[in-house]
Amino acid sequence: MLKPIVLVAILASVVRGAPQPDLIDLDVDPRIVGGEPSSIEKHPYIVSVQRNGRHHCGGSIISSTWVVSAAHCFLREFDAYSIRAGSSKRNQGGQVIPARKIILHELYLRQTLDYDIALIQLVKPITIRVARAIILAPAGYNPPKPGSIGVVTGWGALWEGGPLADRLKVVHVPVLSMELCRSRYGQNVITQRKFCAGYWQVGGKDACANDSGGPMVINGVLTGVVSWGAGCARPDGPGVYASVPSLRNWIRRKSGI
Repeated sequence: MLKPIVLVAILASVVRGAPQPDLIDLDVDPRIVGGEPSSIEKHPYIVSVQRNGRHHCGGSIISSTWVVSAAHCFLREFDAYSIRAGSSKRNQGGQVIPARKIILHELYLRQTLDYDIALIQLVKPITIRVARAIILAPAGYNPPKPGSIGVVTGWGALWEGGPLADRLKVVHVPVLSMELCRSRYGQNVITQRKFCAGYWQVGGKDACANDSGGPMVINGVLTGVVSWGAGCARPDGPGVYASVPSLRNWIRRKSGI
């Protein structure tokens, strides 16, 4: 996942404004670790969200002119952003298209990364043949079933604090129960708009820095958006994902998709 520069200060302000002891001293890194190489042909829906021509976050194609990503990926210079579709490499090949408009969820909170979702409208359609839109999970407030296997792809850090991947990588992680997720990060932090996935006791597999905004796919359906977590692939530090079902109606209202 992308590591927001201000996140440590943000967490401190959260603790001061509404005491949440379980967040104190938590090294949160909105963050693929422990995965394997893959290709755009296997995951044609993923794009690299680029800022000033460099890979910045991930995103998912939901139509020829719309991409879904994470709200925390975007600063206010929206004209600095573009997407690269149809390439296994983060900074080479494929089709690069500038953003026409970026829409952040109106209720997005930097303090807790709630409603961490954004839409990118492109200046022209994606036409490269390999790229394909992915089906969105239907609207609803039930989190994915614990034990479901999520497929997460991206070009993020190969390990915590490490370099970015040059080529696309994929990792498979199990969804955790909301109870377990909340026991780690707090009842007030893990809202209906979030869920956790990862290997609770052993770690080893996870999204990482600059994977933020990328897809979490379950049974071929976009179910989550990479959001944040405690470091990368740490034991007892599962990844947190924005819940597409919980945010599906907003996506429809804003994009018509």
